[in-house]
Amino acid sequence: MGKLIQPEDIAETVLFLASKQARMITGQVIKVSGGKAL
Repeated sequence: MGKLIQPEDIAETVLFLASKQARMITGQVIKVSGGKAL
């Protein structure tokens, strides 16, 4: 928490959302902020 976001952090989130594990996630706003927006 509290660190600057790196491109890898965004890439990991995108990869998860594109995977079968995320098949039940729809219409969400996912903030990848490193804990700055709680």
